[in-house]
Amino acid sequence: MKDILKRRFQMTDLGGVSYLLGWHIERRRSERIIFVHQEKYTTKVLDRISLDQCRPVRSSEETSQKLSESDCPQTDAEKQEMEKFPYREAVGSFMYLIVGTRPDLANFVRQVSRYLQNPGPHHWNYVVRGLKYLNVTRNFGITLGARDVTKACLAHALSAYSDADYANSVDTRRSVSGYVTYVARRVNAF
Repeated sequence: MKDILKRRFQMTDLGGVSYLLGWHIERRRSERIIFVHQEKYTTKVLDRISLDQCRPVRSSEETSQKLSESDCPQTDAEKQEMEKFPYREAVGSFMYLIVGTRPDLANFVRQVSRYLQNPGPHHWNYVVRGLKYLNVTRNFGITLGARDVTKACLAHALSAYSDADYANSVDTRRSVSGYVTYVARRVNAF
């Protein structure tokens, strides 16, 4: 295939891809898998926000904490105080990670992105917790490949699950629902 492309187009073969748009791509041929992660990008984010040496936490969210519009700054002085914190930059960094290799952060970003226009100290503390979680899980990523596709796996070719959090929003009392579909025990959509 390379020869056909070289005859048709002017090109240079740089070998297998190992880094693309901030994604590290590790091919493990013996295991027949490809592991994609954004560890370097995550480290840059933590360095930029000065949380690279923070105390680690084991989850991005704390179930007892609920974010609310009542936590948003009300006065100009409070709003000006919150401008010191890189709230939008941090949430944007989380969004880039979700698109790439960290779908586990999707619900966290759904919650904190509601307050991008007017975040308060409580919202910032919630984002800091997410950054502390990133510090622990910076080497997480996505594994692609045929590691354990067996007859038992194919017997459960398609399955789906859903859940709802009734009246999740403190402000509007709206519910939040989610779903995940699996094909051959691999996440297909969420």
